[in-house]
Amino acid sequence: MRHIELTITFTDGNGAARRETHVVEACDPPDPGAEHREAHILLTELKVTVGEQAEPTHNGNARAWLEFPNQPERIEAYFDIHNSQAVWFELANLVMGAEADLILAQTLKALEPPSAPSFSDTTAINDLYYVHD
Repeated sequence: MRHIELTITFTDGNGAARRETHVVEACDPPDPGAEHREAHILLTELKVTVGEQAEPTHNGNARAWLEFPNQPERIEAYFDIHNSQAVWFELANLVMGAEADLILAQTLKALEPPSAPSFSDTTAINDLYYVHD
């Protein structure tokens, strides 16, 4: 078993620092290549999480699809109305989810290196693959 410890230090503009430390026990035997990939994945995810991401532009339109008229209807129309609202709800979720995926892809694309690494550098290729994938 391997012992992996991760410490992150948060430093404010006035110099005040706070630390978060977490420990994980890994079952894999030590492997420098795997350790590099693990560190790279954590750093990439941290950059995406705390970095700038584009604001969604279509969420407002998709949410407007969920504003249904609040008017009396005959009881015979109940299932038609219910099914119609369910379809619009799913369409709105699909549009908002697709936009979120595209924003995430754009954020990860910005982390790619300016030029492709040499194919002989397997570490750099693996790093690029994670960001590009």
